[in-house]
Amino acid sequence: MTADVVIQNGAMLTIEPGVTVGFDSGTNLTIGVGALNARGTAGQPILFTSSLEVAGNTPAAGDWGQIRFLDLTNDNTSIIEHAGIRYGHGISIQSASPTFNYLQIDSNLGAAINVDLNSSPKGIGNKASGNTLNGISVPPGDVLGTVTWGIKGIPYVVEAGVVSVGASPRITAVIPSELQQSQTVDAVITGDRLAGADAIRFGTSEINAVLTGAGSDTEVPVRITVGALQPLGNMPFDLKTAAGWVSYAGLNVIPLKPTITVNSVTPDSIRRSEIKSFVIGGASLLGAQVSVSVNSGLSVSNLRSTDTSVSFDLSATASAALGSQAITVKNSAVANGSAAMLVNVFDLLPRLNTATIPAAVIPDGVARPFQLSLSNPDTVDHTLNFSTLDPTIVSVSPASVTIPAGSISATVNIAGLKPGYTMLNVTSPTLTAASKQVYATTLLNGGVVGPVLSAPTGVSVPYTAASVLPSGTVLPVVSQPVGVNTPFTASLSSVLPPGTAVPVVSQPVGVNTPFTATTSSVLPPGTAVPVVSQPVGVNTPFTATTSSVLPPGTAVPVVSQSVGVNTPFTASVSSVLPPGMVVPVVSSPVGVTAP
Repeated sequence: MTADVVIQNGAMLTIEPGVTVGFDSGTNLTIGVGALNARGTAGQPILFTSSLEVAGNTPAAGDWGQIRFLDLTNDNTSIIEHAGIRYGHGISIQSASPTFNYLQIDSNLGAAINVDLNSSPKGIGNKASGNTLNGISVPPGDVLGTVTWGIKGIPYVVEAGVVSVGASPRITAVIPSELQQSQTVDAVITGDRLAGADAIRFGTSEINAVLTGAGSDTEVPVRITVGALQPLGNMPFDLKTAAGWVSYAGLNVIPLKPTITVNSVTPDSIRRSEIKSFVIGGASLLGAQVSVSVNSGLSVSNLRSTDTSVSFDLSATASAALGSQAITVKNSAVANGSAAMLVNVFDLLPRLNTATIPAAVIPDGVARPFQLSLSNPDTVDHTLNFSTLDPTIVSVSPASVTIPAGSISATVNIAGLKPGYTMLNVTSPTLTAASKQVYATTLLNGGVVGPVLSAPTGVSVPYTAASVLPSGTVLPVVSQPVGVNTPFTASLSSVLPPGTAVPVVSQPVGVNTPFTATTSSVLPPGTAVPVVSQPVGVNTPFTATTSSVLPPGTAVPVVSQSVGVNTPFTASVSSVLPPGMVVPVVSSPVGVTAP
C-alpha cells in the first residue's frame, strides 16, 4: 500500500489467508462505511507490516499508520482472524465493534489497540508484545450507552483519568474562586454527581481543605485554609465522590487583602420623604459598594468613592422605617469583609403653626402670653428665634425659645407698643421660617376698635343706597366666608340719624352666611355701624330686609371675611348724616389698607 485505502459505500475488502500487506510510511487502512474480512488460518496467517520488512530491510515501530474501524463499520461482517500486525501504530476503534481472534500484535508505536467508550470489540486468543503499551488503551470519560469490552488475551488499560459508567462527576465552580494567603474561607464546590463526597486533596502542603458537610449531588461545602507561604496563582485539586474522583482546574491564590474600615458618616440622620447627601470616611474604599436593608425604605444613588471616602445620595420614602438603620459598605475587589455605619431616620420635619400667633394686640405696652406650636412632636429639640420688622410697634420676648423633643409648643410674650402693624418673623436653624402680620389697634372714645380681616381682591366695589327703613330696623348682612371669621364690634365713633338705610353691595365667594343681629350691646340712636365687605370677582348686592326689629340703638355686630391681605377697618367720626342719607363704602383692593 503506497497510499491510504478507505472502504466506503458499503463495500467489503476480503484478504485471503497467507496474504502479506506491506504499508508505506504514514499509510492507513480505514474501514469507513463497509467491512473488512481478513480471515487467515493457523497454518496461513495474514500479516500487516511495514513495506520495509517486505522489501527485506530493517523495519521499526511506527513505520506506517493504523488499521482504523470507524462509526459506520459493518460490525457483523468485519473480522480479523489469525493475523499479525506489526511495526505500525496498532489498531484504532471508534464507535465500532469488529471481531479479533488470534491476533499477534507486536512492535507497534503506542498501544496495541486504541478503543473509545462507544465501542464493543470482541474476540479470543489475542496477544500483544513489544508495543509501547501491550494493552487496549481506554480514554477517560463517561460510558453513556451499553458497551461490551470483549477482547480476550490483551488487557484493557485506563492510562489516565477516570472512566465513569454513566455521567461522571463534574465540578463547575468553586465559590469564592479566589483565596488569599493566610486566609481561611468557607467555600462551596458546585457541579453534578457530587453526592457522597468524602475527600479533597490539593497538591501542596500549604493548603488544607476539610469537607464541612455531607453535601448534595450539586453542592459540597468545604473549609479551605491557605498558608502564608503558598505561592500565588492557580492551584488544582481533586474531589472524591461516590461516582469517583473528579478534578478541577484550580483556585486562584492571591495576596492577602486589607480589611475594609469605616469610621465616620456625615450627616448622621435623614427624615422621611427627604433626599440627602452623605459621606462615609474610612480606608480601602475606592470602588466600594453601599447598600441598605431591603425593607428600610432607603435607597442609595450617585455613588462616588476614593480610597478614604464614599459619597452618595440617600433617599427616604414617606414610610421609611424610623430609628437607626445600617448603611453597609463592601469592596470585595480590594478589601476583606464589610463595614457598617448607623443613620437615624426621623419623621417628617414639623411646621410652625402661625395660627396661634395673635393677629392683633392692644398698644398698651403690656406683654401678654401666647402658645407658639408645631404641627407635630419631633425627636430633636427646635430653637425658635423671634424678631419684628418694626420693633417700635410690637415687641416679642424672649428673643429665643426652645421646644424640647417630644413637645409641640412653647410660651411666648407679645406686647403692642404703638398703633400700627408690622411683621412678626420666626426663624429656626432646623425648621422652615414663618411670618405673620400683627396689628397694634387704635383706641377711639375709650372703646377698642377691633381689627377687621377683610379680603379685598383686585377690584374696588362701591356700596350704594337702596332704601330707607324705620328707626331700629335690623340690617342683616350676607358676608362672604373665606378663611377665618373675625368678629367686628361696633364703636361709638359716629352718629347716624334714625332710619338711615345702610344698603350693602358685597361679593359672594363660596357660601353666603347671614349675620344675625344680637342684643349684645346698646348704642345711642343713630350710631353708625361700619361694615367691611368682601370684593371678589363680580359685584353682588346684599338687600336690606325687615326680618326683625330691635329697640333703637341696638348694636349690630358684623363678622367680616379674611381673604389674602389683612386690612384693618377703623370707624370714622368724620360726619353726621341726615335721615335717609346713603353711606357709600369703598372696599379694599389687595395690598392697600382702606377705612
